[in-house]
Amino acid sequence: MALTWPAKDPEANKDYGLDWSALLAVGETITDSTWAVDPAGLTIGTDAITDAITTVWLSAGVDGTSYKVVNTITTSRGLIDERTVTIKVKEQ
Repeated sequence: MALTWPAKDPEANKDYGLDWSALLAVGETITDSTWAVDPAGLTIGTDAITDAITTVWLSAGVDGTSYKVVNTITTSRGLIDERTVTIKVKEQ
């Protein structure tokens, strides 16, 4: 299933999140979360882990461009997984 976030204005600086709770076993936590974007142009800002949700702040981007935002996590039991989300930057 392809994941998408709503379009983002190039001037907006907004937070976006992923809920990993369906992946985690009882008592398991996310110990690390990293973010990457392709192509270049969308800026990754502050990120956070809150319980089973990873969050990233995104800014900038080129109007009309679709970006792939990849979140890679590591859990307390050593599981490593990633999700890719598409987001389009669109002047609004």
